Amino acid sequence: MTKENNIELEDYLNSWLDQMMEVYGGILKEWEEFDIVKPVPGAHVEFNCNNCGKCCEFVNHWVWVYPSDMVKWLQNLNSEKIIPLLLGTLFPVQDYDDVIGYGLPSQKAIYEKFNQFIKLHKKSKHKQIVLKSILKKIAQINSTFNKNSDYCIFYNANSDQHCLIYDFRPIQCQVFPLDYPQFTSIEIPENLKNKYGTFKDDNEDLPVCPKETYTNGDPLKGIMVSEDERDLVAMEKANYLTSYVTKDWQDTDISEILIEIFSKEILKLVEEKNVRKP
Repeated sequence: MTKENNIELEDYLNSWLDQMMEVYGGILKEWEEFDIVKPVPGAHVEFNCNNCGKCCEFVNHWVWVYPSDMVKWLQNLNSEKIIPLLLGTLFPVQDYDDVIGYGLPSQKAIYEKFNQFIKLHKKSKHKQIVLKSILKKIAQINSTFNKNSDYCIFYNANSDQHCLIYDFRPIQCQVFPLDYPQFTSIEIPENLKNKYGTFKDDNEDLPVCPKETYTNGDPLKGIMVSEDERDLVAMEKANYLTSYVTKDWQDTDISEILIEIFSKEILKLVEEKNVRKP
C-alpha cells in the first residue's frame, strides 16, 4: 500500500470517527440532561465482582467496541505498543435489532474467521501475513489461548483479573453488569420516546455473575449503584444508540481499514518478544 493510499484511509477513518463522536456526544448530553439512567427504587443488595471471568465467555454474545473505545485506543497509540493489535482484531457484528457495529471475538471465532479470511485473500500475500501475524501475536501474549475456546481473545485464565487489556477494555466490559435492570432503571421521557423508543427490561434475567457476588438480600429486588456507575451506563447506552442512529453511514468496513492502516505496526509487534500489556 502506498503512502498516499494510507493517508487517504487515515483521513476516511478520522472522518468516520468524527461523525460518530459528534452523534455520541449529542445523545450522551441528552441522556445526562434528562437523567435517564436511574437507580432501582428501594434497592439494598450490594454487588462485588469476584473476577470469576464468566462475562468474558462469548457463547451467545460478543463485546461491542464503540467508536469512543477506538478513539481511546488511538490516543494511546504512541505510548502502548500493543494498541495496533487491539485495532486489528475487530470484526463486524450485527445484533437482533439489525444494528451493525464492531466487536472483539472469542478465541475460537478469531481463529476460524481469520483462517477463512486467509483463504479468501490468496492473491494478497501481504494481507495473509498480517492476519497470520495477528493470530501469532495473540497466542504469544496470551499463554492460555485455545483455538476452541469461547472466551475473549484477551482472556487469560491464569491472570488475577483475567483481562490482558484491562486498562483499555471496552466500555461494555467496564459497565457489565451495571446495565442490567436489577442495577439501573432506564426511564425515557415522553418527549424522547419517538427518538429512543422504550427499553424493555426483564427483571427475572440476572447476569451470569455467581450468587456469591450479591450480599444483603435478593438481587432480583434491586442492587445498589453509585452515581458514577450510572454515568457509565449512560455512556454505554449512548454508544450503542450511536450505532443505531448512524446506520446509513456504515457502508464501509472499518475493521478492514484499521488492519490496512496498522499492518506495519502489527508486523513489528510479532518481531518484538516483549510487548508490555496494557
